[in-house]
Amino acid sequence: MGVINPIQGLFSCQLSLLADAVITNTADFKRFLSIWSSKIYSIPNFSTIGEPQYIPTLQERNRDLVVFGSSDRNRVYQSGITDLIKLCGRLEIKRILDIGQINPTDLSQLEEKVQVVRMGPQPAAVVSQIMTDSVAGLFDYGRFPRHLGKSSVYAAYCAHGLLPIGNDYYPSEADHVFNNKHYLVLSKMAHDTATPDWSLYQTVAHAAHDWYGNHTIAKCANLFKECIEK
Repeated sequence: MGVINPIQGLFSCQLSLLADAVITNTADFKRFLSIWSSKIYSIPNFSTIGEPQYIPTLQERNRDLVVFGSSDRNRVYQSGITDLIKLCGRLEIKRILDIGQINPTDLSQLEEKVQVVRMGPQPAAVVSQIMTDSVAGLFDYGRFPRHLGKSSVYAAYCAHGLLPIGNDYYPSEADHVFNNKHYLVLSKMAHDTATPDWSLYQTVAHAAHDWYGNHTIAKCANLFKECIEK
């Protein structure tokens, strides 16, 4: 669960008093609910589109950049088209694969520089394969900047070994997600004058995948099972 308004917070507190156990997806929410109950467990969200068995290196992948999610992903484009164009040039991105509800944002400026494929909603298996084949995933979590651990989009990027690129710095260290270790920031990458360091990018992708390994679907299921059996 995620507390996003006072009413939700009130109901969450009441439910935590009644529940045998509570599972939340960020350390901040665990601390908030621990005031009322000691039976609180925190585990970040898992990938809702599955977890591939084989994780190709970035060099093995297509120079495609994925933008995935609900209508909220429109902020990815609205926040930094110019930086995104620069990044695509620096990383030699061939295509931007936009996956999800059809995006109404005017992308003509971007489309002059790089091919944008508006794929619309796709089955989980198709999205999983696209992510396995693509080199990077771009996300914007400005609505909940301190709680990147609750983002299923970020979790999917990590599970598939993509290089996660955020529109901004998100202070989610409480969930053990660190800038420059588990994701990079778009503006900094776009304005970096050095030659792109694919060795560094691979290190970040590996670290993000390792972070995800602590809360895979199987590990989340085991935690749910343990809570039910107690």
